[in-house]
Amino acid sequence: MFLSTEKQELKINLVETESNVEQESLISAICLQLSDFCAARLECLSLYIQMYKSTLSSPLHTLCSEVEVLLESYPAKISHDCLKRIQDCVTEELTVLLALLQAGQKISEWNYTGALYDMDEAHEVLVRWKPLVMNHQGSTFRGSFFSFGEKSSTPASGLYLWMEKFFQTLKSRFTFYFYEALSTSGSADELKQILSRVKYDFVTKSMSHIKRNDFQQLLLVLDTKGNDMPPQVGYSFPTLSDSPPTASSAGDYSVVLNLPPACNVQPVFSLINDKMDELKQEKIVYYSSVETSKTYFCAQADQKIFIVLVCGGYRNEKDSNLIVYFNEVLNNLKLKKIALLLKPGNR
Repeated sequence: MFLSTEKQELKINLVETESNVEQESLISAICLQLSDFCAARLECLSLYIQMYKSTLSSPLHTLCSEVEVLLESYPAKISHDCLKRIQDCVTEELTVLLALLQAGQKISEWNYTGALYDMDEAHEVLVRWKPLVMNHQGSTFRGSFFSFGEKSSTPASGLYLWMEKFFQTLKSRFTFYFYEALSTSGSADELKQILSRVKYDFVTKSMSHIKRNDFQQLLLVLDTKGNDMPPQVGYSFPTLSDSPPTASSAGDYSVVLNLPPACNVQPVFSLINDKMDELKQEKIVYYSSVETSKTYFCAQADQKIFIVLVCGGYRNEKDSNLIVYFNEVLNNLKLKKIALLLKPGNR
């Protein structure tokens, strides 16, 4: 009887010891992965600070590569089943960030299809996040992984709001750069509905400036140096022989937007070529043509895109209406405002 009782107690002690060892091993593994996660999270925060310092200026290839590296390394660092929810949250965050950066780069390169796919990928996740964020409005919730730059008076996720603003800015740029593609892919009412939903309607505001200030024309010119094929409006099926119309071009430049469509573009291309150094310094350059009796004003809007205003007769380079228009459009086209929201300590 005594020996039987001793055996039972010994078995119980062995089971408890094994259970304790397993628990300690599990806790140790989770703590180690959480430590790796914290270190990786610091890398991610450093990336946001880098985006702030770079003002998200094109090209964005380096930032895209760094996000891709983080996205690939995270699953291995937090692979335990207990941390799957954390892994899913971070993976979605980096997926959206990468899609937004890639979309920004492809819009700058006038890559219609690539930018559309990336924006759709980002939008899909942001739509999924929105109800989660809105459900916590008015509560004391402060998301542990989505609280970057969160205002103390706004419980909603600061990072979600920042990404939503980033997306809306890209959407506005997309409708401006690819206006002609959008205008040929749907009805006038559908296009009007699309433009009414963007944060800043560049086309409508530009047309308003043209009418109000007696400008004649607005052009967007794409630098096509190094491109094997001329830029195409919209998407082209590689298996079809009938390709969509190409933008009007001459040598190293192509006109991708012409509002209203009528202009001899050769003086515009000459102006860009002759004043390239000044354009890279973010200056507004101009050229008055005696032959056409027009004045052409130009500024660099993006890495490869120039915005041109055509005026009848002679216009002074210090014309306040011109300066106001260029400043307004360029400030809304560039991603500097979005980058500044990432300033450390920003509230």
